[in-house]
Amino acid sequence: WKVDDRATQFLMGDFYRGLWDRDRPLPRAAALQRAQLSLLREGAKRGLKPATPAIGGEARRLPPYFWAGFVLSGDWR
Repeated sequence: WKVDDRATQFLMGDFYRGLWDRDRPLPRAAALQRAQLSLLREGAKRGLKPATPAIGGEARRLPPYFWAGFVLSGDWR
């Protein structure tokens, strides 16, 4: 599916910050997981909103549609 550009910007920014942290760099899989969880929990606060609101009002968590299309591939060990 076509991913949201702003969501991708936030996800990749968080991912690379996790990889390149000088004090405590994360393994690639952990960095991606942390970035995805960050979007899940904080995506709505960053201004990302689903096309349809959750039943009963605004969604507190961003649906996987915004971040689940990203997976690690290749020799990432």
